[in-house]
Amino acid sequence: TSAAVGGVYETPVGGETTWRSSWTSLDQTPPSPCTVSAVSQARSADFPVTVLASDNESTVIKYDLQVRIDEGEWQAASSSLLNSTLPPGIIYHSQQTGRLEFRCRAYDQGSNTTDWESAPLTTVTVDAAWPTSSVFTGDLLVQGSTLDLTLNGSDLGSGLDSISLYARPVGGEWTFEGSGLPGDTIHFSGLPGYFYEFRSQATDNFGHTQPWQSFAHDTAGLYANTIRLLRI
Repeated sequence: TSAAVGGVYETPVGGETTWRSSWTSLDQTPPSPCTVSAVSQARSADFPVTVLASDNESTVIKYDLQVRIDEGEWQAASSSLLNSTLPPGIIYHSQQTGRLEFRCRAYDQGSNTTDWESAPLTTVTVDAAWPTSSVFTGDLLVQGSTLDLTLNGSDLGSGLDSISLYARPVGGEWTFEGSGLPGDTIHFSGLPGYFYEFRSQATDNFGHTQPWQSFAHDTAGLYANTIRLLRI
């Protein structure tokens, strides 16, 4: 009696007829399409990625995992990932913020595999960068008790959720004055005769909040409608 091992037929030595698990039938069927599991959004640059496929004829022994960033070229994320843990996977370290796509393919004991084109894609949005923002007054001196402030900001990952505006008299305490999005205008009311400092803090759609900066983004002074000159 002959048996096939990895697609090559062998004959038991010495007439042995006891069945061995290494005597497998000829396997020409590839494993099932490989699926990648990962979070849809990653706040950190490091996140787990797992792969999984099945094979009805023999056993899946390893996987190849690929990744591409912002629809660029496919690159190897891991080659010959062994099926030694359940589920097999890696901790992927992203080099940049953006939209990542993963795909995988499995190999069985007969070296069968599927083509890359049939592999389903799994998308992960990586947002590991802080949002940025600033505020602009437009004029150093403003007549009256109000002035308009323009918000600016950006985020490379999930996009901006809001920009908060804070103001204080020079040397005073910061107070919240309102929030908006890039291009929005916030009307600020103060007291003539004082200089005010302004700064902003942005929050993105993933929950990152811009760290406080040690300096004001802009400064403006308010003066009365009528200036009286006193002769000394």
